[in-house]
Amino acid sequence: MRQAFQRIATNVAVITTHDGDVLHGMTANAWSEGTSPPLVLLTLRREAKTYKLIKSSGVFAVNLLNEHQEDLAIRFARPKQQTGEVFEGIDYRTEATGSPILDGCVAFFDCELEGSYPFGNYDIITGQAQAGGLGASNEPLIFYDGRFVRLTPGEIGPAPTLGHQS
Repeated sequence: MRQAFQRIATNVAVITTHDGDVLHGMTANAWSEGTSPPLVLLTLRREAKTYKLIKSSGVFAVNLLNEHQEDLAIRFARPKQQTGEVFEGIDYRTEATGSPILDGCVAFFDCELEGSYPFGNYDIITGQAQAGGLGASNEPLIFYDGRFVRLTPGEIGPAPTLGHQS
């Protein structure tokens, strides 16, 4: 079963938030829904410091990493380096919620916490996107089969038209 779950390709994101002036971030993945209002979904362990800070601050940002930002994915995955100093030397800005938006990402969503729902040992966190945008890169970093992978050139193109075929 574990091997089957590892075959689900996902984006690689750095989830950021803040507690006053203290910045915090962690590596995770996220999903979005083009509803009105636009919603973003995360799954986080209830014991995770990021989860507690999001619940406390009521805000978070999702930074979808590009294929050249594997170092950021690793940097923010280290539990002891997720607060404050982990942001040293990284270019970022803030937008609607004050959560850090990392430079160079494929895209970002700046969110206000909408709700949290039990999901096994995790909680599903939903946020309403207050701001969002695209980066200069259109080449995402992907996590698949327990490792970081890149899409090969030519694989990203216009979305096909979906519809019923007779």
